[in-house]
Amino acid sequence: MNDILQNEPVASEFLLCQTEDGQTRLEVRLQEDTVWLTQKRMAELFQKSVRTINEHIQNIFEEGELSPESVIRNFRITAEDGKQYNTQHNNLQRAHARIIPRVKHHARELGVVCSKIKIVDSLYRWGSCTVNNNVNFNWRLIKAPMWVIDYVVIHELAHLIEANHTGRFWNIINSRTVHAEKARQWLKAHGQLLEQAL
Repeated sequence: MNDILQNEPVASEFLLCQTEDGQTRLEVRLQEDTVWLTQKRMAELFQKSVRTINEHIQNIFEEGELSPESVIRNFRITAEDGKQYNTQHNNLQRAHARIIPRVKHHARELGVVCSKIKIVDSLYRWGSCTVNNNVNFNWRLIKAPMWVIDYVVIHELAHLIEANHTGRFWNIINSRTVHAEKARQWLKAHGQLLEQAL
């Protein structure tokens, strides 16, 4: 893990984040275009328990999706009591690291160009495609199997070729993945758990 000590010349900014319901505002550390939060701050932001956040992070490491060295950093902070502590922070780039490379890969395979790729916090929607060729993906997909992520990605990218759910649209999807129906069933069966898990 990377240790950042207070006396090292590292530029950090602080941002205020607000939860979806607009109730909680919290300060997060921004350094080199990466947002860093403690697990406690992540729990506040996503309105989940620290235990749930910790379990989710440990699952990602155990499954080998990301290494701790790539997403954890220690920062020295000064607490209210005036003492300094090294505190572990996690970054919010996990969803980007897992989903965006798949979007770029499948976009190349389909021969489409996305104007923007965004990881968003939306409820009850796994992905969307806009008239401006932007594609958006729910960050909660990071807990789904990769073949499910691939299906959602291909589904949204297929909208760049065929806007509606026509026979042609489904043919595009079925020509790119053999797991389309299985993925749809998986999301129906486990989607609510993804919403609750983090």
